[in-house]
Amino acid sequence: MNSKKLTKIILFSLFLLQSSTHTMEHALQEQSVSTFAALATNPWVVVPVASAATLALLAHCYTQKSLSYQKTENAIFGLYAMQGQRTTMEDTRTIIPHLQGSLHQSFYAVYDGHNGRLAADYAHEHLITHFLKELNGKKTPQEALNNAFLTTDQQFRGKVQPGGTTAVVAFIDGMQLYCAWAGDSRAIVVGKDGKIKYATKDHKPNAENELKRITDAGGFVTPETDESVARLGGNLACSRALGNTLFRQQEESKGLIPDPEIEQTDLADGDTIILASDGLWDDVTNKGAATLTITSNTSLDEKAKLLAQTAFQNGSVDNITVIIVPIKEGGS
Repeated sequence: MNSKKLTKIILFSLFLLQSSTHTMEHALQEQSVSTFAALATNPWVVVPVASAATLALLAHCYTQKSLSYQKTENAIFGLYAMQGQRTTMEDTRTIIPHLQGSLHQSFYAVYDGHNGRLAADYAHEHLITHFLKELNGKKTPQEALNNAFLTTDQQFRGKVQPGGTTAVVAFIDGMQLYCAWAGDSRAIVVGKDGKIKYATKDHKPNAENELKRITDAGGFVTPETDESVARLGGNLACSRALGNTLFRQQEESKGLIPDPEIEQTDLADGDTIILASDGLWDDVTNKGAATLTITSNTSLDEKAKLLAQTAFQNGSVDNITVIIVPIKEGGS
């Protein structure tokens, strides 16, 4: 069989595989839209990614991309999601440019599932619900975010389902940013001069504060080696996450918590918020992401795509989801 015919067969098989994934993803997104009419989601568009190195890589390296909506000039964001070299897509996200119809409040989140995507899908569907219930109940944004994380975690674990998820959430209220995160998905704020104004700190097991917290709780962390990252209990590459019901029943899980860190920071006209799963941050620095975003004279979707593809080219072997949100005075 010649190489050209083999390539066609692989591409056709990839199309059939992706078609089934497309159906499931679309159903999940439609379920969310029915719950939140303001939720900006789109059907997946399949974009195969060919690696020059090997046809085997081509067989499972494809991207899933959602085009962004521009509902009004005050509701602009960029989005790109890439499955990369993983055999499944475990990232999900929530995007609500006009939270409860407001031009001054918005909600963005990236969830990076592990050991399956059940927890990430659950967080995508339910964390925003709990947040709005708390916020409308006169809780402060910090209280509402904290309670939303903990309630989502508790309810998911009550279902005794496998897997877990990291989470990073950006709640924008006027020119205030409230960031909540658990795990190693990250958010940064880039000024219009390209400088990093704010960045969340990843919850890695070997980070100084996290390592102390884990050991104080009776847990342990296996050290980073040439073959592996540091892992909590020799298992998880993050020290905070939602879910992980089965793992938390084991002795090795001591120190794993769902509690988010929450920080508030001022925003300014011309700032840009970038939220992404660790598939981006493991291979693109904060400064690198800021520079690419600010200097690229393209659409927001293309900027997000550029970041994801740069990480992929730099060697990322993970799912990659990137959301870019420009800040304008008078509306998010």
